Amino acid sequence: MTDTPPGSPVYCAPLTAALSVLHMAEPGVDLAAEPEPGRDRLTRCGMIMAAEDGWLEVKPRTGDRLCMACVASRLGGNGASHA
Repeated sequence: MTDTPPGSPVYCAPLTAALSVLHMAEPGVDLAAEPEPGRDRLTRCGMIMAAEDGWLEVKPRTGDRLCMACVASRLGGNGASHA
C-alpha cells in the first residue's frame, strides 16, 4: 500500500495470523520490498518480520486488536517484547 501518510504507523500482520493481532512496523520498513540481506525487518515490539511469513500492510478497523507492546513502544514506553 502506498497511501499511508508520512509519519503514520504502518500496521501489519503475517499472512498466517492476519486476523489475530496487528503489529506496527518499525519506521521506514517497506513491506513491498525484499528485505535487505542480513538485516531483519522488525515490528515496533521487536518481532522479526520474516519474509517467509508473508507480512502485509493492514488498514486497522474499529475493533481490531493491536499489539500492546507496539503501541507502548510508539508512545515512548518500554512495552513487552516478543522475544
